[in-house]
Amino acid sequence: EVVPPLEKLTEADEKLLEEKQRQSAEDAKAMERLIAEKTRAEQINRIFEELETTRKNFSKLRERIPAVEARKKEAERVAKAVQNVYPAERIYASERENGERLDRNIRQLCEEEKKRGSECTELEKAWNAEQEKEPERERLSAEITALTSSFGEYSRLKTLCAGKAELEKTREENRKQAEKLKQEKTELERQRESLTRKTEASESAEVDRLNCEKELEACTARRQTLLGLHRQAVGLEDLRKNRAALQQAYLAAETAYEEKRKSREEKEQVFFREQAGILAAGLKDGVPCPVCGSLEHPKKAVPVRGAPSEAELQKAKEEQEAARAAMQEASARARAGLAQEESARKTLEQSFSAALPGISMPEDPAKRKETIVAEGRKNTEKQKLAAGGLNRLTELCESRKKWLQSVKDAESRLAELDETLQEKEEEKHRLENQLSAMESEIRVTGEGLAFGSEKEARAEADQKQAALSRLKNALQKAEEAYRACRSDRDSIRAILRDNRQKRGELQSRLERAEQEFRAALSESGFPDEREYQDALKNRDRLEQWNREIDEFRENLRFTGEQLRRLTRESEGKHPQELAGIESERKRLQEKRDAADLELRQISTRQSANLSILEKLRSGLRRMRKLEQDYLTLSSLSKTANGELAGRQKLAFEQYVQASYFNRILEEADKRLRGMTDGRFELMRKESPSDLKSQSGLELEVMDYYTGKLRSVRSLSGGESFKAALSLALGLSDVIQSYAGGVQIDTMFVDEGFGSLDSESLEQAISALSTLAQGDRLVGIISHVGELKERIDRKLLIRKGIGGSTVKLVV
Repeated sequence: EVVPPLEKLTEADEKLLEEKQRQSAEDAKAMERLIAEKTRAEQINRIFEELETTRKNFSKLRERIPAVEARKKEAERVAKAVQNVYPAERIYASERENGERLDRNIRQLCEEEKKRGSECTELEKAWNAEQEKEPERERLSAEITALTSSFGEYSRLKTLCAGKAELEKTREENRKQAEKLKQEKTELERQRESLTRKTEASESAEVDRLNCEKELEACTARRQTLLGLHRQAVGLEDLRKNRAALQQAYLAAETAYEEKRKSREEKEQVFFREQAGILAAGLKDGVPCPVCGSLEHPKKAVPVRGAPSEAELQKAKEEQEAARAAMQEASARARAGLAQEESARKTLEQSFSAALPGISMPEDPAKRKETIVAEGRKNTEKQKLAAGGLNRLTELCESRKKWLQSVKDAESRLAELDETLQEKEEEKHRLENQLSAMESEIRVTGEGLAFGSEKEARAEADQKQAALSRLKNALQKAEEAYRACRSDRDSIRAILRDNRQKRGELQSRLERAEQEFRAALSESGFPDEREYQDALKNRDRLEQWNREIDEFRENLRFTGEQLRRLTRESEGKHPQELAGIESERKRLQEKRDAADLELRQISTRQSANLSILEKLRSGLRRMRKLEQDYLTLSSLSKTANGELAGRQKLAFEQYVQASYFNRILEEADKRLRGMTDGRFELMRKESPSDLKSQSGLELEVMDYYTGKLRSVRSLSGGESFKAALSLALGLSDVIQSYAGGVQIDTMFVDEGFGSLDSESLEQAISALSTLAQGDRLVGIISHVGELKERIDRKLLIRKGIGGSTVKLVV
């Protein structure tokens, strides 16, 4: 109902928006034409304004022409002074300064040449005086040569004295060494006698050490045995504690299992009572009970409040199984712990008997460990004594070896000392003979020398050599000073001649430079040097004057050209009036602003309406999709609940139950065909008698003798028992196949055999016997006498005055 009017409104706004946009475009074009007209008027007015300004500027520039011409002449005069006269003036001034500088140098050189001449005369006299000392230098040279030739004798005497001192030193060292060797010989003889006595006293040390080693090894082995025995005792105690803890854990696990089992049984009973109440709630009089088939229901079961769900019951079963597994595991661990304890106890008894023969092993763990520790302490004391004796005897044996080696070394050393002392005595006689001969040679050599030693002779020779060197140095210095002074004087004279020659040449250049300077003044129009200097004062402003003159000329040229251009552009034109154009522009601008505001309002409204329209359309599409989903889910719900009109009333729960019921019937028919010789087969009735009733779990019987289906109510008592027994066995097989680890090991059949004839009884017993094969137990509760002979193992119950009695028959 809302969408069509909204669509019409959006279409109207769309047309209005297009109309406003077209009108806005036309106004924009009119505004563009008005702006262009205003721009042209402004350009014309600007031309007339520039023309007036240019005329004024041109008049001002023409008024400045005389002043600029005067400045130009002054600049040309300064330029002549700078370019023509100033270079000649600088050359003339430079030559004049060079001449003055040469005159000063010539005067200084003349004074220096006179001074050097006087110094040369004095130095020549000093040189001649040193040359006259030549005889004294020759005498000193001869005396030095004589002293130098005697240095060899002094060296020989010194060598002889040193050799004598060395021989005396060697003789003294030889005496000391001989004395030391004699002392060493005496000490070695004393040590040999002492060591010989010690070795004789320790001859049995090696045998005693071997005996002590054996005793220590026995103590060490016994210590290891006792330590192992102690570890076994401690381990047995740990195993005992572990076994007790494992037993406690088993008892706790057993208690937890019993609690879980009782909880599961209670929940299961409540659950079954709840299921019975739920089933009873749907019973109606005249409708058979699905459990017992009764048409009357005088006492219906009542649902129990707070009953557990099937999932909670399953969880309780799983918790019971987990507790049972934990209990079995704890039991296995407890048995293993007990076996380990018994094994460790037997091993400890054997080790105790072997390690401590003659001592019975105490049963008390504390006393057992005390006994082992006491034996260990005794063994430790014995081991310490043996170790101390072994160390002492080992040290004695090592010392005895060293003593024997020392005796042997002492005897060898004594033999060497005897030989060395004989050599020292012979060396003593040889040194005394050499000393006597050398003393005689020293006396002969010393008698022919003037000084007591070579050092005194060398000191005298050094003094004379120093005196001779001083005389030679004085002669050399006097000669060098004279020659240097004469060389300086000659150099000054040469420079003086060169400067005088340069002064003559410079005078010619100076006169020529002065002539050129005067000629430049005259050529440049300067009557005298003063006017030239006045013009030269403005040389720093010459560049600025030239720049100003050039700028004036350029401005005059540019202004003239601009004046001519603007005059041509303004021909045939008149100044424009801009007030009317500006008024029209403002009017159009206000109209455009109003149109833009209206356009924005329409556009905003249009956008909002389009957004709302799109949301409405999207909502309608989602609503139609949800309606389709609802119809699909509604049909699926009615199908699952069995509520479809004109269809079979089969709910989803009954459909699933029917699927399991088919499996149970398949397994039950295997038993029933065997017990009825293939006559009967149970079938689920899939179609109800009318479409108003629920269906899916009713039973029919196929009678292959007649080839027709019949109701289960038409079966006889024996046939009903066979059918019920087949259903029970089929249910057992299906539960085991679906429940995985669940194994039904026991089945009890209570009564029902009395209504069977002999053939049916045989068939039923044969089927039950097949089930009893393996580990499965089938119990039959019956009063039928024929079963007594067919059942091997029986529990016979007889009533008596004092109560019933039970007898087991195998």
